[in-house]
Amino acid sequence: MNSNYFEPEIQEYISAEKPLHVLVVDDSQTIRHAIRDRLKLGGISVTEASDGKEALKCVYDKLPDLVLLDVVMPGMDGIAVLTALRSSFSKLQLPIILVTSRKSTRELVDAMDKGANDYVTKPVDFEILWARLTNQLMQKQASEYLCNARQTLEEEVRQRTQELHDSNRTLKQKIKEKLLIEDKLQRQANYDSLTGLPNRSLAKDRLGRVLVKARRQNLHPGVVFLDLDNFKFVNDTLGHAAGDELLKEAAIRLIACTRESDTVARLGGDEFLLILDDIDNTSLNPRELDLKRIGERIIEQFAKPFFIEGQEINISPSIGFAIYPKDGEDDASLMRHADAAMYRSKNDGKNTFCFYSPEMTAKAQMRMKVEAQLRHALEKEEFSLVYQPIVEAVSGRIIKAEVLLRWNNEELGMITPDVFIPVAEE
Repeated sequence: MNSNYFEPEIQEYISAEKPLHVLVVDDSQTIRHAIRDRLKLGGISVTEASDGKEALKCVYDKLPDLVLLDVVMPGMDGIAVLTALRSSFSKLQLPIILVTSRKSTRELVDAMDKGANDYVTKPVDFEILWARLTNQLMQKQASEYLCNARQTLEEEVRQRTQELHDSNRTLKQKIKEKLLIEDKLQRQANYDSLTGLPNRSLAKDRLGRVLVKARRQNLHPGVVFLDLDNFKFVNDTLGHAAGDELLKEAAIRLIACTRESDTVARLGGDEFLLILDDIDNTSLNPRELDLKRIGERIIEQFAKPFFIEGQEINISPSIGFAIYPKDGEDDASLMRHADAAMYRSKNDGKNTFCFYSPEMTAKAQMRMKVEAQLRHALEKEEFSLVYQPIVEAVSGRIIKAEVLLRWNNEELGMITPDVFIPVAEE
């Protein structure tokens, strides 16, 4: 079978010499055999049925590619068979060509309305029969090709859609993982892993933002340095795990003493930084008074004992305040001056707070020089001993002597014990 009316792809499918099977239904054996022989010459296999019931059985046993159906048969005629078959199969699924001796146009139109694909009249003109039969078979094959092509396309679309869905899901998962990693890295870069507080880097960034706002709105934020007194003793006696727990508890208490607009950060070790935002430039109270209340609140919080690993621990803070802009106009100077005020608190007996004053800078600088020179004093042989005699009052005899350490530094000169001994002890 061949036709130039179909697209090349369909024509290739039709020309593939797929075995074709036709059911011939007629009560006349002579006509059945004549049609069978003609079709076999064209390479088509044939099944025969002599009446309507047998025809239905053949169709349902093995669906043919086409049915040649006699109209006038005893018992169940061709129209009844046609009606029964069309209840199960469409015209494309099962083409049916009626073979009839009736010439009535009305009867033929009625048969076509009931689902016949085409018809030939008796006596059968085999050239016309062959042309109409092959035409119906090619249309059926073309329909099968299009149906298969549609199914193939739908399956490819389904697979591609699934692939895109899977790719999108994988991409979303990768994006989610990347965001989680970035969030984790961002947190590691900006937050202290032990306490969860902002670290030095994030604290400096926040302080910079607070100072920008303070300049615009004439505000007076405070910077606070806080150090835990004798924290090293806790680490040395109870271990670093206990020290870590103490730091976490201290962080919680510091947060409880501040507002949401404030920042509590851990700089490292047992040192904390507080940025106390000024949110009201109309207050009649001096800024020092507000900060003093916060200092008192912190000391009150730390007066309560800590319970770490079943041990009661009492630890106090040393606190230093610096206020913008009188104590510094940038983050570095404010932090440096708050640190100097904190060391003044330690020197004043600890468990207290101090506000920065300019003379603290000189003392802090002196202390740094002392500490730097002290590290090399022994190897430079700058230490010397002096002996203070102890005299018995009654006899006037020297009965013992007190040995005193003196330090004569080449840069700082003679340094008294009350200056270098506290630094050496730390």
